Amino acid sequence: MTRNFFQGAHVVLVVYSVTSTSSFKSIENHNNNIETYCEKDVVKILVGNKSDLEGERRVTFDDLTEKANELKMKYFETSAV
Repeated sequence: MTRNFFQGAHVVLVVYSVTSTSSFKSIENHNNNIETYCEKDVVKILVGNKSDLEGERRVTFDDLTEKANELKMKYFETSAV
């Protein structure tokens, strides 16, 4: 990602799948890009997607809460269904 991608952003959404531990692990990399390229007052929101697929869930809501608090992000889960 480049500075141009983030230029002028007031809010950044980082979306991962609750059914994929690898997408959850990539949050750190995305946060590093946000910290590098965004203004310090940008609002960061962490979104767990596919919350309707409870039987396939690999990332818990507690995992989301812990990671979001660690990275000072707002957070919620949702589903595109």
